Amino acid sequence: MTGRVKVKAEPSLDEIIKRMRWLQSYFA
Repeated sequence: MTGRVKVKAEPSLDEIIKRMRWLQSYFA
């Protein structure tokens, strides 16, 4: 999971958007 390298203590807006898109594509 190299995508977690730049994840900081607090969830940035970028991470939230990525998760939202991932969930949408997953449940689509």
